[in-house]
Amino acid sequence: MRDVHDSLKAYEAWLKQALGGRADRAGFVRKHQKMAESPCAFLRGTYSRFAETILADCPDVADAPAILAVGDIHAENFGT
Repeated sequence: MRDVHDSLKAYEAWLKQALGGRADRAGFVRKHQKMAESPCAFLRGTYSRFAETILADCPDVADAPAILAVGDIHAENFGT
């Protein structure tokens, strides 16, 4: 399994591609600086890592029923 740095690079590359190359590199730099400020900011900024590894870390969740769960959803939580 890749480390968290490689995982974030892959997610940001995917996001840039999904946005047609219009991702703001300075925004990623600000995000990384903010993530370095506290454990809470780090965890908020690495949601994509959680989504990538949840089934490997908690394989029993794969058999759980699918549910709609909406929490703190806004564009910034997806790395914009």
